[in-house]
This record gives sequence, C-alpha cells and structure tokens, in this order.
Amino acid sequence: MIDEKKLIESLIASLNTGKECFPIDLIIECIEEQPKVGEWIPCSERLPNESGTYIVNAIENSIVHVTFAKWMTRMKKWNLSGSRSYWKVSAWQPLPEPYQPKGE
Repeated sequence: MIDEKKLIESLIASLNTGKECFPIDLIIECIEEQPKVGEWIPCSERLPNESGTYIVNAIENSIVHVTFAKWMTRMKKWNLSGSRSYWKVSAWQPLPEPYQPKGE
C-alpha cells in the first residue's frame, strides 16, 4: 500500500510544472518515492519529510521495541518520552489511515 494522497499531490505538483502529460517513467518514479504503509524505512536511508507521529522500531540495549514516536522535522529529532527517551530509533513507517466504517 502506498500513501495515495501523497502520490496525488506529487502528480499534481508535476502537472503544475507545465508538463502536458505524465510519462510512465514519471508516474513510476512518483510511486516509488512514496512511503509504503507496512514497509520499514531505515533511518540510515532517510528520515520523514514532515513532522508527525510514526510507527518506529527502537532499540534499547539489545531489546527491540515497536512503538510510536513523534518526528520533529525542524530539530531533526525523534521525540520518545519518559524512559523511552534513551531508545535509538532504527527504522520508521507512516501510520495507516484510521478505520472508517462503511457508510460514514
């Protein structure tokens, strides 16, 4: 699963550059650049572009945890509160869309 909202935003931004059509290469590139829900992104490869809450893989000594953390873009820092503040975030992924019951 990709973040379809971000994909649409990327395609619209590309369209606003004056290009009359989308070459398949551009569409594939936009899709590949989008974070995929359920796919871990190593912090060594890249960090989130936007501040917000993410699912993170964090390491405490030799124990691996999966938890939530806030990414602060301006400070380029993960915010893990309390005793979790000593954990090192090694990978992250975007949150899935919240559940919406049908018909609402």
